[in-house]
Amino acid sequence: MPKQDKRIEKYETKKGVRYRFKTYLGTDETGKAIKITRSGFLNYKEAKESFDLLRAKGLNEYVKAKQIKLDDLFQIWFDTYKLQVKESTAEKTRQVYINHLHKYYGNTYVDKIQQASLQKFVSTLPKELVNFRDVTSLLNRIFKLAISLNYISNNPLKNVIIPKKTARKRRDTTQNFYDKNELKSFLNAAQSTNYKYYVYFLLLASTGIRKGEALALTWKDINFSSNYININKTLAYGLHGKYVVQPPKTAHSKRKVPLSKNLKSELLNYQKQDTKNKYLFHTENGDYLRLTKPQQWLKIIYRKNPELKKITIHGFRHTFASILIESNPSIKPTDVQAILGHETVQMTLNIYTHATQKGKEKVLKQINDLDI
Repeated sequence: MPKQDKRIEKYETKKGVRYRFKTYLGTDETGKAIKITRSGFLNYKEAKESFDLLRAKGLNEYVKAKQIKLDDLFQIWFDTYKLQVKESTAEKTRQVYINHLHKYYGNTYVDKIQQASLQKFVSTLPKELVNFRDVTSLLNRIFKLAISLNYISNNPLKNVIIPKKTARKRRDTTQNFYDKNELKSFLNAAQSTNYKYYVYFLLLASTGIRKGEALALTWKDINFSSNYININKTLAYGLHGKYVVQPPKTAHSKRKVPLSKNLKSELLNYQKQDTKNKYLFHTENGDYLRLTKPQQWLKIIYRKNPELKKITIHGFRHTFASILIESNPSIKPTDVQAILGHETVQMTLNIYTHATQKGKEKVLKQINDLDI
């Protein structure tokens, strides 16, 4: 039988025999002796393996590293991250941190954040957020940096149970669009309220472009001779709340959108009333409007016309697609995808489901009307 290491000591507990050891690793930079004690091993082999591993790793593994608070570590991570993404994406990520991680752990040293605390924190997120995994994903990335910088040796989030579903109900978007008659009623109301409001919402409903894409448009983007609108930029929230004009949401979002006869006529008329500015929609000083402006316009229209069905700004994009699909069954999902600038055809197919269901209801009504 091999000779046992005398530094591994056997001792008795109420639960039976256990093994332990003490060892000296050296001194830290302040001259303090580093002595390590481990106990509770079920057998000599386990204790010896742990002892040998500890000795092999040496002093550097166990000298207390410099501590860092989560706020400071996030800033280190964010300074690199923001160079790799669009400014609007960086700001959304920064807001996730500020709103959900800063207030809980921002002033806490990373090595003091424990699994039990994280489990409690993570378990509350689904009650507050639909996209709660954005928070856990961000925290995980910060912890990975902490490991690479030797602030911690293990990721405390690794064994935390992440809930599968949110407890918050997602907004029902199945009816977040107008049919042709509803759209006509809305546009009439918008026109009687304010001509600029009318042109803006007519533009959204006639092209399916996004809110920020519309607010970023210049007159040079409108090709009246070839009847198309060139979508090549969008207005978005930049870092710390400032506005930026950047490329559209995805590579597919750079596109040419057909210009209908009616929209062309209204835009030409609108241009005559505003010949001095390069932007279609702007402030009195000629700057870009705030992204919240269209929502304010929508609220004004609905307040003055309470009988109207209420949809969101994004609902006008859905409205355009639904009316387009319903008007011609031969139009393919890929055709609509190209106009909307969807990154995947699945996004477009989600709209098709609504539109084709409405078509089925019309067919059923026609069959009933045959009375046979």
